[in-house]
Amino acid sequence: MICSIVLGFYPMMNELSLFVLLSLCVLMDVIDGFVARGLAQTSEFGRVFDMEVDAYFVMIMGMYFYFTTSLGLWLLLPGILRYGYRVMIWQLALDAFKESKKAYAAWLAGINFVLLLAAIIAPVNVQSVILWLSILIVSISFSISFYEVLRYAKAY
Repeated sequence: MICSIVLGFYPMMNELSLFVLLSLCVLMDVIDGFVARGLAQTSEFGRVFDMEVDAYFVMIMGMYFYFTTSLGLWLLLPGILRYGYRVMIWQLALDAFKESKKAYAAWLAGINFVLLLAAIIAPVNVQSVILWLSILIVSISFSISFYEVLRYAKAY
């Protein structure tokens, strides 16, 4: 949530300030997860809430890059995939489907966050490569998730 407030002020900030503030937001998310697991204070609500906040961050960053670069609507795809995924589960009436958190997904999300942060301060020619790599990583991860839901729906 803090990232959306920070991004609301991006026209008044330089890239380095934006990078530092958003890096702090991501760092707080990481620390929160470690502390919750370390103190055995995890919950189903926290697990789902964390995934939603992460998806929101990706969506907000996609909107930021959409408005500040010339790469087009593709930048919004990673942010939309999470919500398309949830709508698909809802439309297929798969209430019993339990979304599992995969170890590779956590690593891919971490790599994606680093890429999004790096793209803020990267030179323009490198920035586009970084953003396309981010889109590719999120798309591959969600392709696997969509496949698992469809496989579950077929067996259901």
